[in-house]
Amino acid sequence: MKTLAVSVYVISTLLGFYLASANLSKYTRLEGDNLLVRCNATESDDIEIYWQKNGTEHRPYRQNGTDLIVFNIKRAFSGQYICYALNTTFYPYYNETGANVTIDVITVDIEYPAEVDRFNIFPKVVHENESFTLECNFQGHPDPTWSIFNRDNNEGMMSANLPADVIMGPTKARCDHMGRWTCTGHNRLSHHKNATGEGMLTVFCSPRPQWAQIYLEEGEKGKPAKLEMNFTAYPRPHITWSREDGRPFHGQIDTWNDTTVLSWDNLNPVEVSDFGNYTLKMTNEYGTHIAHYQLKANGHPEMPTNVSISDVTYDSVTITWTSGFDMGSSQHFIVMKNFNGNSFSSLSQWIEDNSTTHGVNQTWTYTLTGLQSDTFYNISMVAQNNWFMSAFSRPPVTFWTQARPLMPNESSSFSLAVTVGASVGALVLIGSLALLLYVFKWRKMRMHYEKA
Repeated sequence: MKTLAVSVYVISTLLGFYLASANLSKYTRLEGDNLLVRCNATESDDIEIYWQKNGTEHRPYRQNGTDLIVFNIKRAFSGQYICYALNTTFYPYYNETGANVTIDVITVDIEYPAEVDRFNIFPKVVHENESFTLECNFQGHPDPTWSIFNRDNNEGMMSANLPADVIMGPTKARCDHMGRWTCTGHNRLSHHKNATGEGMLTVFCSPRPQWAQIYLEEGEKGKPAKLEMNFTAYPRPHITWSREDGRPFHGQIDTWNDTTVLSWDNLNPVEVSDFGNYTLKMTNEYGTHIAHYQLKANGHPEMPTNVSISDVTYDSVTITWTSGFDMGSSQHFIVMKNFNGNSFSSLSQWIEDNSTTHGVNQTWTYTLTGLQSDTFYNISMVAQNNWFMSAFSRPPVTFWTQARPLMPNESSSFSLAVTVGASVGALVLIGSLALLLYVFKWRKMRMHYEKA
């Protein structure tokens, strides 16, 4: 290397041509920018200076002169460029005559945003189990991050972090392959905006669920609920919702290209009769799919209503009320005593609902015993199922128990006490009168004695 450097220096000096030391540098430009690089050499009549792109021996890119100038540069200009000096003067005593001398070596790096150069699906329409091919040529510098997926069902096929010309397939078409396939991604120059190529694949197939479905839904009377199916089919199937027991229902049916919904909303809430099993049937010329759903009741039982009382005694009261739906879970009733509206306690044991209608519009009568006599009561009824308790019945019912009557043995004791009390009173009264009479006579005798 030292010998080569000395030789270049000697030749340059003899020819009157100053050559700077060769160096390696890098020039980064955005596609569309301009590039100007000056070779570290001075032109003369005896020296020919030019730039040539490395690696292009068969069709070399060459630009004469000390300046490498490229306007509106393209990504194809990326690569290594060498500045050469060629001795064009014949000097028989110099072996270096006619040989190239490398002056500068530079690297040109052209950056450009991510882009989809080509996207294709072939064929675009297939029957199930027929083959299709997907192609995507995704380019970018710096290296892009990109992926290929089905936008309609989010099924992914591939992702990478480098430029690539991808051919995927042939792939046997499934029903869930149908939809809008997308090749999309970005790099640092994309400014958070993806480059995207898209194409629609149509697959003739029988109806079926598009992804995992929920066939058991829980609802509550008086509130919204829905049964939903996301399906794949082509052509679009005929949709039928029905009750498995044949009864009518008042839910609303809405169907789109890939979704059908049986729903109840706030204006048309769930009724007791809506709970049960449903069947969805989807049919086109390629087949039929049947799905079974259940709308299951869950939540708080309905509050007892029409609470009234009768036959109030000193220690009991008869209570009558109307029960509501137990929300599908066996319920029982409890008589609750209210204290100033802030606290309560139970007055009864569980009164089990053994009706066959889940408590709907059943009339109940219960005699509550063990009450205190001559006492004020403020009561409400509640229903409780396996999970929740209903609200307190409204309005609360108030009453006073009667005074407790005396028992026979209590009456005898009372009579004896009265008799004894009367006797003692009479004796006290007689004694008091006798004492007064004695005093009166004694005073009279004393007055008579004093007068004498």
